Amino acid sequence: MATEFFDILLTPPNLARVIASPSGDTTRARVLQLNIPDFLTRYQQVIAHPTLEKNDLLELGEELFDAVFTGPIARLFYRSLGALQAGETRLHLRLRIEADPADPRTTVQLHQLPWELLYNADEGGFLATQKQFSISRYLPIPNPIKPLRIGLPLRILVLVSAPTDLAKLDFEREQKIIKSALMSLAATNGVELVFETNATRENLLTRLQQETFHVLHFVGHGGWHNHQGVMALQNSAGEADLVPGETFAEILAACPTLRLVTLNACQTAVAADGSGFGGVAEQLIHHGIPAVIAMREAVQDKVAISFVKHLFGNLAGGNPSDYALTLTRQQLHLDHSEAPGAFGIPVLYLHAPDGNLFTVVRSRKKRLVRVAQQIARLNGTSEALTEWKDLHDVLQMLSKSIDSVYQMALNPQSVSFIPWVWSAFQQDLDSRLIPFAAERVRFIGRRYTVTTEGPSGEEWAVRTIQLAKDLEAAIDGQVGKKIREDAGELRTLLFRHMTICNRQMIKLLEQTNQLYADARDLLESVHQEEQNLNRPTLNWEVIDGDLRELERHNRRISEWLHFHDIFDSLHIEAVKFYSQALQENSLTPIAPAWNILRDTLISGLLDQAKRITHIGTAYVKFPNGSQKGDPWIIDIKRKSDQITNLMTSNDVKQTQEAISNLRKSIERQYLQIDKSIKSEMSDFTLRSVALQARVTP
Repeated sequence: MATEFFDILLTPPNLARVIASPSGDTTRARVLQLNIPDFLTRYQQVIAHPTLEKNDLLELGEELFDAVFTGPIARLFYRSLGALQAGETRLHLRLRIEADPADPRTTVQLHQLPWELLYNADEGGFLATQKQFSISRYLPIPNPIKPLRIGLPLRILVLVSAPTDLAKLDFEREQKIIKSALMSLAATNGVELVFETNATRENLLTRLQQETFHVLHFVGHGGWHNHQGVMALQNSAGEADLVPGETFAEILAACPTLRLVTLNACQTAVAADGSGFGGVAEQLIHHGIPAVIAMREAVQDKVAISFVKHLFGNLAGGNPSDYALTLTRQQLHLDHSEAPGAFGIPVLYLHAPDGNLFTVVRSRKKRLVRVAQQIARLNGTSEALTEWKDLHDVLQMLSKSIDSVYQMALNPQSVSFIPWVWSAFQQDLDSRLIPFAAERVRFIGRRYTVTTEGPSGEEWAVRTIQLAKDLEAAIDGQVGKKIREDAGELRTLLFRHMTICNRQMIKLLEQTNQLYADARDLLESVHQEEQNLNRPTLNWEVIDGDLRELERHNRRISEWLHFHDIFDSLHIEAVKFYSQALQENSLTPIAPAWNILRDTLISGLLDQAKRITHIGTAYVKFPNGSQKGDPWIIDIKRKSDQITNLMTSNDVKQTQEAISNLRKSIERQYLQIDKSIKSEMSDFTLRSVALQARVTP
């Protein structure tokens, strides 16, 4: 993918101008419409909150975007986007922050702004997670180092520093995390890991002088001492040796092949009072390291695993550092919904003008590494889709019980039976929803926990559990009106989140389609290269069969999911309509509701049925009135027409019976769609895992 650059010069205290872009530059600087100290205070409060919400980050990112991209800067930005070739060119936002020796505090504040959170809804959300963008802090220096030609594996020195007089670092766990994350890449010969736990200056210098490394991944402590950024290495006694960033850079210079340093240590990415280039990351760039990725804050183990797995895999696949990090941010954004700010924690500093650190030769191996990465991402997306489906199923199970409670609450004669149904709901809540929310959640939000401040987690867990407690109190007190109100509110909540699940599944399926297409293109290029060289090593017939089966499963899942989305609404509205019909003694009050249900949801179902190509026979209605299609489609259409005809009669009982029959047909097919999706998703996952094994050398 080609790259265009959009360079913004940020000058203390709060000025910005475009100095390079595909559409020109701005002639004078504009004042940022932002109270920077106040913004930083609010940002720190948000990220420190134990129940960090994505919407809080979104608001900050939107405010930051609007502060910069106004007037001429905004016009150049949108013109530059319009000039890009969709899907073939990306825009690299390079932020150049100018130092002000007379007022270092303002320079520091510009560095501290969370530029990685820039958010614009029109461009898809957080820019840093969109494939058409990348973001870096760019520090141009004279004679930047050129990309290094390397053959795989990418050699990574993992330096683990655990001084005995600082907060204890479980380096054995850190090694386990990194090895686990890079296991598949090591198997494909894409990376080679070398661990060093004797983190003294002398030992590190000797190691770098004697061996070839391309990346140094530091795990340990970082901070500030005497107004400069320092790394905590170890002395001969195992205690902390606070090495200034400049000295650390001089040690790293002993390895001329080193192109990237990743700093997984507290505070390494954040400047502090004293100097705009006082942080370790800035010092390393300033003294010749082409690229540094520093963590803005400490990260969870799961985030660290995703970070190293996807970053180093994308680098081994030949991607420029900025684009490799963009792809990694996408995965962090997908994998860690419970840590919504994870994608913004890595901060990229560059002096490599185009972000290219390596030119990976031996293209076949490079492509196979990229294929392995694509399939790994494909599997991750598939797992996320499965998790959303599992949540939908749990909510659907609860909705059935709560709907029964609601229906009974409408009829005074049935109120005495509510406790029997309620016990089933409580059992499902305790055995299904709460364990799922507290233990299994990985992609779909924050896990449910109860602290001294109260419960926290996603609304579908926290609010459902709270409403269940309120409803239980109403049932115990036999307060009919309160039972109806709470049951109705809980039912509406469950229905709404079932719909959200469907929307998320469809969105993830679109990502799966793109990842599948990319993986297939890469595999076909490897196959073509092998044919040209007459050196076949891949069993292409078997791989091609896997790819065809993946595509078939994917298309079937896509069609079933679209029906699932329609049936979610259709099922909910049919239940509500049936409830309304049972309460009326005349058809007149329910006729408008039926017209809406028929003209929107049922017509939408039939429209989707006309587009069936993979899961059955498409629905067709011929001019003579005859119909063709799968039996369940014909059945729903016939029962719908029967209700329409009965609406003109005075036979309330027969109409209610017809509505009940339609509701049962919809529910029956809804359950069948559920089974079909689960079956196809299971087969897709098995086939994807098999393909990954076949392309691993």
